[in-house]
Amino acid sequence: MKEGDIFENLLDGMEYVVKNIVNSMVVLQSIKGDRQILTEVETLKIKSFYQEKGDNFTPFRQGLGQLLQFNKRKISDRKG
Repeated sequence: MKEGDIFENLLDGMEYVVKNIVNSMVVLQSIKGDRQILTEVETLKIKSFYQEKGDNFTPFRQGLGQLLQFNKRKISDRKG
């Protein structure tokens, strides 16, 4: 797991990007940027809670604005 990886929360259906990893803790931020979750790295390995979606997004260090613009394009591609 690394910054920029995407996980889907299977409980609420939202996708989260790994924003920061420190020791055994990870900060997840929703694609829209309106939610953050602080959890243990081990929690992301519980398949009934989270599903890894890969690293299809620009890492946060390149800017949240770029990440959100990329996400908007990908979502519009899915709808069409």
